[in-house]
Amino acid sequence: RHCTMVNYGTNPFVNHSEPTLSLRDFEIIYDAQGNEIGANIFDVYAQFKNCVIYGNKNEEVEVARYFNSSATWNYGFENCLMKLDTFNTGLINVIRNQDPRFEDIETYSYKPDTIISPLINNSINLGVLNDIIGKPRDGNPDIGAYEF
Repeated sequence: RHCTMVNYGTNPFVNHSEPTLSLRDFEIIYDAQGNEIGANIFDVYAQFKNCVIYGNKNEEVEVARYFNSSATWNYGFENCLMKLDTFNTGLINVIRNQDPRFEDIETYSYKPDTIISPLINNSINLGVLNDIIGKPRDGNPDIGAYEF
């Protein structure tokens, strides 16, 4: 609820080669020599509501299933702003590929910068009274961790 997950890869020491969010039903197991010897399989239960999932890749969400996995999958995204290309499952009232208009990505300030940000007043009230820095949320809360 009200998460902001962002990766622009602006840090010269960190490569942004993976999506910002990866849902996987497995963990690879390696032996002492680093050889893959199997995997632990997990059920996936994840609901994202009023969240921002954004970055500079075309696809910032990945769902990865292990070969022949019997894991249970139950996930969804509701009232979120997301950077997506072909991903299209579990989406309810999602804003796709709109610039969130963050305050300053170079200094990692992911607050909405302007009243025209699509984050403002576009989520549903989930009873989260304050944002991540303690600012009260109003009756029309904003998408993400920060209230404008």
